[in-house]
Amino acid sequence: MVYPNPAKNSITFEFSEDINTNVQIIIYDIFGKEVIHRDFSQKKLFNMDISSLANGIYFYKIIKNNEILNNDKLIKL
Repeated sequence: MVYPNPAKNSITFEFSEDINTNVQIIIYDIFGKEVIHRDFSQKKLFNMDISSLANGIYFYKIIKNNEILNNDKLIKL
C-alpha cells in the first residue's frame, strides 16, 4: 500500500509482511525517465521524501529479488 496518494512532500510504502531482503523503489516521470531510485531493507514501512519532484503524475515500481511486487500511479500535488 502507498499513501497518501495524491501526496505532497512524502509518501509511505507499507508492506503486509516484514521485508528482510533488499527492495528497490523506483519512481518514473510520465516520459519513463527514472527520477528517484531507493534501496531499502526495513520492516513494514518505508517513508520517502518526494518534495524535490514537480507536481504531476508519476509511476512507481517496487522490486524484490528482481521481481516486480507492485507498480502503479502516484500523483504529486
